[in-house]
Amino acid sequence: MAFAVDPGTPLPAYPAGAEQGLALHTSVCPASGCTSLHLRATQVRDGGDTVRATVVDGAELFFEFEVERGQLEGADERARAWLASERGAWLSTWIADNAALLRGRFERLKAQAADEPADVRPAPAWKPTARVLHRELYPHDFAPMVRHDGKPWVIVDACCPDPACTCTEVVLGFFSLDGASTEVVGELGERRPTKASALGKALWNAIHDEPKLLDRLVERRDDIRHWGPFIVGAAYEKVRLARRASGAAADAPSKDDGGYLQGGAIPEALVRRLFDAAERLHAARSAIETAWWSTFRVEIRGAITREAWAAVADDPTTVALFDAPEDDVPWLDLTLAPRDEASLEMRRQRCALGLPLLGGASLPIVERARPEGTFGPPSADDVRLVVAVVEALLAAPREEIVGASTAPRVLEHRVELDAGALDVRLTASHAEHPWTEEDVEDGGDPDLPDEGDDLDDLDDEDEDTFTLTADPLVEAFTDAAIDRGLARDVVITARVLLDAIAGFASEEGTVFFDERTWAAFLSDYAPRKMLLDEGDIARAPAALRTVADWLAEVGHVEPRRFRASLDRALPSFQQRARDPRRFSMAKALFAEMRTAGVDLGDQTAIDRFLAVKNAAPPHPLSSNPITTAAAAPNPASVSRSPTRWSPAPGERWPAPTDPCGCGSGRRFKKCCMPR
Repeated sequence: MAFAVDPGTPLPAYPAGAEQGLALHTSVCPASGCTSLHLRATQVRDGGDTVRATVVDGAELFFEFEVERGQLEGADERARAWLASERGAWLSTWIADNAALLRGRFERLKAQAADEPADVRPAPAWKPTARVLHRELYPHDFAPMVRHDGKPWVIVDACCPDPACTCTEVVLGFFSLDGASTEVVGELGERRPTKASALGKALWNAIHDEPKLLDRLVERRDDIRHWGPFIVGAAYEKVRLARRASGAAADAPSKDDGGYLQGGAIPEALVRRLFDAAERLHAARSAIETAWWSTFRVEIRGAITREAWAAVADDPTTVALFDAPEDDVPWLDLTLAPRDEASLEMRRQRCALGLPLLGGASLPIVERARPEGTFGPPSADDVRLVVAVVEALLAAPREEIVGASTAPRVLEHRVELDAGALDVRLTASHAEHPWTEEDVEDGGDPDLPDEGDDLDDLDDEDEDTFTLTADPLVEAFTDAAIDRGLARDVVITARVLLDAIAGFASEEGTVFFDERTWAAFLSDYAPRKMLLDEGDIARAPAALRTVADWLAEVGHVEPRRFRASLDRALPSFQQRARDPRRFSMAKALFAEMRTAGVDLGDQTAIDRFLAVKNAAPPHPLSSNPITTAAAAPNPASVSRSPTRWSPAPGERWPAPTDPCGCGSGRRFKKCCMPR
């Protein structure tokens, strides 16, 4: 009997035009020093896909692909002789042509063997509407199996990872040991699949008759969906980098507008060092957060001298420095934060300098506390301190820290920086703040429920419904628009409209990338519900046409048809967005409040405005609140919040990621922005 090749891990390798080749089963050594991808080869026949191949020779050959040098060698005398023979000479050429594929497999296997999160490995290839195989994300995981009519069937599973897509179906490929195969499309948990042959329906039912197997397949689907933002974010970033490499990006930005470079006050090399340290911290975040689970002592000597207490946290990953172990607010911290928390100038500089995204979504942000208790941009020495502490944490042997619950452990590390060397001394379970077994018991395992927790509530919190979100798309578009040199206010308008369109599509249950969804949004929803000023309305055509170009570039839409539909809808949108008769009652009321200068984030001010409005006699000419602007309450009579800043009459509101106008130094969205 011919045996099917295990589809969980092998790569197909065939000579050009041949039907007989090799299935290459890949593995790596647990030791970090080994840089070889180990290949176990079985000779197979029929097609270029290992899931359909059948074994023609049970004897195996063993090879080593040295990743750094890109060389293939036989692991034993038999394999070396086969490579040197006329029959095996083709394999070296195939290996050279597919070196990038093999290196990617090596990196994924090494990272998974080290239990690193998926978002620090190379992302699986993806394009819009494509599904991702679970084995592309977790190559160490072998394929599950189900029995039907006494025969075992291997299951290869895939699903759409796009968090902005409404698709929730999986595709299951079933392969038997005698070479038969079938494919089924459907919703796990539903007895009736969407697309299947008679055999496929029987196998689908067999899965649903095994609760443990069904749960495992659901978990594998959830793995792909959970890492969806990383997968699609990495794909969008790849497109942006390819466009930049072609010379189509805007010129490098000025250093005069803050950002990472702070007008040149922070050297570019130091910013690159920060990103490098942050990238390694992102990769090791789980292990470091587990090892350094309590406050520890930091002493720095050399070009900069400073003492502090430090703490590490996850979600988001943060390294914070405090004056005292009991302090709640740090004086300096590094956060691996989502891109939307970075200023546009930070993002502009990141793109221009070619600095990496962390996990397809995040950037390192350093903030320094000011004397009045607010946070602002760091100095160059602040960045040096953060880099030194992070690099010391990365250099510390974690097994020594994990075993330091009740006894102090001192670790020292020298960091060479542009301003000179820094000697960093970290003390875990310091005598002034010891880590005790009692603390461990009180703190408990962060991944396990405490004794008093309501388990039903925990189940509800852990259940991931994978709500539709366009966040990765909005943030990727923002970086692409910055790279194109799009004006800042146009970028902001485009972000606002993109967020609103995504919300509209989610509410309506429609496809986000369909031109009919956009037409309905522009003709009715936006004029009726969105609070847009004249600037937003005027900028909308330029903003949305840039969005359309980018959606076409990454493969979400057909360029000509989508652009033509957008061009037809925009003039009507602009006309209706300016027509108060199109406004909903809520939008009309909020527009009136904004005209009167009411802080829309202050409920007390809103209540007072409404009280004044309700007490006033109705205008004799019209009851429309927009056309009765002359009868609106005097802004001076409407109380504002004494603690929330708002712009002076005639001034524009800042963008959410801009510094707040109150002078706190924090982002507007994190400070005084109306909520």
